[in-house]
Amino acid sequence: MPSNYITPDLAFYQTFDKFINPDKKKISFDWFNNRKQNRDKLFEWNDLLSTKRAFVIGEPGCGKSTSLKEIVIQASAKGKQGIIFPINQIPAKASIEDYFEKVPLLKELEDKYLFEEPAFKSDNFIWEDSENIIICLDALDEVNANNFNGVIQNIKSFSDNYSNVSILISCRAHYIQKSKSKFNQFEQYAFIEVQNFTENQIRKFLEGKYSGNNKDEIINSIIQKSKNNNDYSILTIPRYLEVLASILQDSEKKPEDIVRMKRIDFFEQFIYKKLEAEVKKENERKKKENEVILANEVVITKRVLEKLALVMEIYQTTQITKEELVTFLDDTDSNANLLFLNQIDLDTFINRVLKHFGDSIQFDNTEFQEYLAAKELLRMGQRSQILFDLIIEPNLKHIYKNWYDVLRYVIELDASLVIPIVGLLKQKGEYLVADDLFTLISTVDHSQLSEEKQSRIFETIYNYFQKTHSFLTLSEAERIVAFYQDSNYKLFNVEFEAKSSEAERYLRNQIFEIEFLLKQNKLNVSQIADWKAKLITETQNTDFSTLQQYSLHALRQLNDISIYEDIIAVYKAGNKEVKEVFLYSCAEVNPNC
Repeated sequence: MPSNYITPDLAFYQTFDKFINPDKKKISFDWFNNRKQNRDKLFEWNDLLSTKRAFVIGEPGCGKSTSLKEIVIQASAKGKQGIIFPINQIPAKASIEDYFEKVPLLKELEDKYLFEEPAFKSDNFIWEDSENIIICLDALDEVNANNFNGVIQNIKSFSDNYSNVSILISCRAHYIQKSKSKFNQFEQYAFIEVQNFTENQIRKFLEGKYSGNNKDEIINSIIQKSKNNNDYSILTIPRYLEVLASILQDSEKKPEDIVRMKRIDFFEQFIYKKLEAEVKKENERKKKENEVILANEVVITKRVLEKLALVMEIYQTTQITKEELVTFLDDTDSNANLLFLNQIDLDTFINRVLKHFGDSIQFDNTEFQEYLAAKELLRMGQRSQILFDLIIEPNLKHIYKNWYDVLRYVIELDASLVIPIVGLLKQKGEYLVADDLFTLISTVDHSQLSEEKQSRIFETIYNYFQKTHSFLTLSEAERIVAFYQDSNYKLFNVEFEAKSSEAERYLRNQIFEIEFLLKQNKLNVSQIADWKAKLITETQNTDFSTLQQYSLHALRQLNDISIYEDIIAVYKAGNKEVKEVFLYSCAEVNPNC
């Protein structure tokens, strides 16, 4: 049976003590990079298949269950027999081996997508205490807390009674940390930690899932949109890759539809798909057993999550205790919270949409918390005033650091709210603005803003730099020129002369903006002619070598080598830096010159 499984990187700990103490040395196995290159041979899982007893651990969504399922799928090709099933499916007093008969064979699931099936076994599976048998017990962390001790003892007894079989057990890492005394008794077990994907693994996975047109463009677009300001991609977590794969394989979506999807569109799928699937599954069970089905459970849970995320952002925390969660639900004046407390089990809620971290709980990912907080923020009235009250330090008029990522989602959801954020520049006076603000502004979708608003953004930012005598960097100049409108040309003064260091800074900022306006064809013929003449003049301004260099650099955008031929005297008389920029610019315009 073919499999498109991408093997993860793993960290191997020989004993419980070496796993529990992070300062101890760990051995890493990158099976993906070391696999056989001969495509006619099945990928060899010898390192894992030869492991006699191990807990397969990791964070939620990292691929623990998927790894165990792949082991069972590949077992027959290795002359072994495998079986996998969720350990919480076994009744408290039943033996593990008695459950084997209830697990379907692989051939009985031929029309199913195996990685979505909770349980199956090799077609040749015959239970015996043999070295050829691999028992995969999945989702130990999903066992009910009241039954957990009993299940642990059941697994221990099974391990002791059947010494020849291989046993692999998946569990979230924090359960191991939280129950040290229980896991310390598994002396013969190693601990194998599943690592998140690398970007190469993400790309290979997506290439295997998408067969449409413009594959490279679409995959590059998706990976880029999945990254935060620190270049971290949420797609390193395989669970979200699987959700994304379902979007890519949607027959109703055209390639251009996928490219147009925003990061927030992906996040909606990532955060709520699991919630919706589990509520649907639970409601089907309740229907069969004639239990009461809760109305609007998904909607209520979403609203509670968003309110919780905003409160956590206000308190600048990513973790809360279970008791603090109860306090939040009890104190918040909200009909959604009231309905939630009356209808939904708290532990079920936590397991569906949050994760444990030691004695605390948190969102699966900090980006999810920031996005949900942004959604809740936008539900409030007087949005502009609330933004200022929450995110801006009142004395220095700067944005609190932890709010930048939330604001990125705010303006992605409602681009018009960038206007009051940009308006902050007018209040700054002589206080300088953090680079993060310009990074934030550069993420705005211009198509959501009117020309008048774009013009206002450009004017406000450009005037801020000029009035505070601040240097524009090339990257900042490129970001803000995206907002430029024809009406903004009045801000430039082609007749301006640099006669002081302060004036030099003022003119340099103009030249930076003009370079990108030329590059993006945003100037008319007359304006181009005026600035061509001005730039040529400044290349000969030996009082300010930097202006010579920046003018030479900007002239590249006219793509005319004759300009440089006409001013060869600048090269001959220039200092080392001017000569270097001159030659570089010529080579850019005409590599054969």
